[in-house]
Amino acid sequence: MTVSGNFLVIDEKRNRKIKISEIIYCEADINYTVIHLGYRKLVCSFTLKLVETLLVDFTFVRTHRKYLINQAFIQNIDSLESTVKLSSGLTLPISRRNFNVFTR
Repeated sequence: MTVSGNFLVIDEKRNRKIKISEIIYCEADINYTVIHLGYRKLVCSFTLKLVETLLVDFTFVRTHRKYLINQAFIQNIDSLESTVKLSSGLTLPISRRNFNVFTR
């Protein structure tokens, strides 16, 4: 659930409030979503599709069926390799289906 720039997550049976601006990317893990922050990972029991709908008003883009990326952390897009490099140094794939989001 999102509330004024914060995202409420139940992690390890505790409610945690995280700032949406701190989310680097979200990763699907079957019916769970792993939320990657700069300093830790949180696992929540939401599907990535639900997380995407909750974050629709923010700067997130779906690059792959497995990844939802905060655009503020995108450093480089490699069109030949179909990948996106994040400011953390991590490189994630962009699916052919979702590559058109970056070519507009």
